[in-house]
Amino acid sequence: MHTVLVYQPIAGLIELIRKNQKIDNMCLMKLTISRKVSTCTGTLDDYKKFVMALSEEKVQRVNALIRAGLCQGASIHGLLELHDLALKGLYKPMGYTEEELLQSIAYLRIGGSHAAEFTHRAFGTPGLSTVRCNMAIVPLSASA
Repeated sequence: MHTVLVYQPIAGLIELIRKNQKIDNMCLMKLTISRKVSTCTGTLDDYKKFVMALSEEKVQRVNALIRAGLCQGASIHGLLELHDLALKGLYKPMGYTEEELLQSIAYLRIGGSHAAEFTHRAFGTPGLSTVRCNMAIVPLSASA
């Protein structure tokens, strides 16, 4: 095996070629695995950044922000970008859950339009026009 290639028999050359191919394959597998690990590490770091950003509680209605991002098919990078935009005041998710709408209807019916507007400005609940559009008006029926 340690002789010059010119003096190697055919079987020795074939064995050298197979050995070199195995070494090349192992190097490629190592490279592939290291790329996968670095990608997973980067994604994990992004998740950590997102959790830390959520723990600061500087953005209102984070659940609506996440729901809007996931409905758009955003990845963790997209969710981080949405959070940064919301932090700068450039993005406000507009989708409301049924529970938020019902709370706003209760504020409107109990406290009037001033209380509903106050809760809209203070806590980010749906505004008056949204509440009025989504209120179900039950017709009165007379009974004997």
